[in-house]
Amino acid sequence: MSIEKNIFQRKKIIFEKLVPFGFVKDGSVFRYSESFMNGDFSAEIEIAPDGAVRGRVIDLSLDEDYLPLRVESAVGAYVGTVRQAYSDILKKIADSCFENRYFLFDQANKIAALIHEKYNESPDFPFADSPTVGVFRYPGNRKWYGLIMNIRLRQLTGEAKNDPETSPEVEVMNVKVGEERMSETLKIPNVFPSYHMQKKNWVSILFDHGVPDETVMELISISREFAISKKSKK
Repeated sequence: MSIEKNIFQRKKIIFEKLVPFGFVKDGSVFRYSESFMNGDFSAEIEIAPDGAVRGRVIDLSLDEDYLPLRVESAVGAYVGTVRQAYSDILKKIADSCFENRYFLFDQANKIAALIHEKYNESPDFPFADSPTVGVFRYPGNRKWYGLIMNIRLRQLTGEAKNDPETSPEVEVMNVKVGEERMSETLKIPNVFPSYHMQKKNWVSILFDHGVPDETVMELISISREFAISKKSKK
């Protein structure tokens, strides 16, 4: 994963903040330049109309790209210092011109917003070894009714098992529908037997693949009812 993607992957750009920060609009893109390490290097940042961030580090003594920045095998105190200084510039941009997003994919974030709007509930992230896995709970008893995670598509479909890196990263939400609704629910395109959870009762919804928001919210409502015990209702 690139330095830029690692920093900006769960961020949403606020275009209105770019020019006050120091970006210059050049046609449809925004550009920013900053020298660092006592003027030995220059960070050249470009933000596309879709919010994608691209960057270069120029070695000013040679007037060319500092190639070790992108070479994983390039180690040592100096290259590490350059990477850290460049990352600090990117983080400054992220803090000033972007807002945090819970998840990677647009539909996942939209569903999180709809859940908050309907139930006033937000995800928590309880797993230290998987800090991007978001869990939705019924507050009365803290039982899960939804879990959003990133996996490889082949882990859901069983395809391309020979090389997981050739399978694209996707985002899914696991919800509980119960055995009696399982057959009907699995007829919905891009709803699968759940990944990493009990398949008799849970399904995985594949985000950004055409499952309507209304359908997702209906399944979430069913799952949430399972989380609300009779004791909690009383």
